[in-house]
Amino acid sequence: MIRAFIWHRVRNYEKWRKGYDAFWREKGVKGTIRAVVYQDVTNPNIVTVCQDFRSLARAKAFARSARLRKAMGGAGVRSPVAVWFADTTRKTPKPAKRRRSRRRTRRAGRRRRR
Repeated sequence: MIRAFIWHRVRNYEKWRKGYDAFWREKGVKGTIRAVVYQDVTNPNIVTVCQDFRSLARAKAFARSARLRKAMGGAGVRSPVAVWFADTTRKTPKPAKRRRSRRRTRRAGRRRRR
């Protein structure tokens, strides 16, 4: 699976969000599996959109599309826009469960002899 990261500044986040939501509802994006929007914690007008695609070709076609550029312009995106792609085919293994030390368990159950 390919993840596309699209970083950009917007003039007004609320206006941009309405345009973004309308873009998705109107026609959606072919080949997109999932999309998530992140805002910068210090400046809400800096936005990163992460989208998952089945192939790099679909992700690049989406990034180059005239429809996307038109929608971004209408939503108040300021240039430059940074786009990069990453492969997410490998999953991070779950951390191993920590085992309790048997020594502690045995000591806790013993009583002192006098």
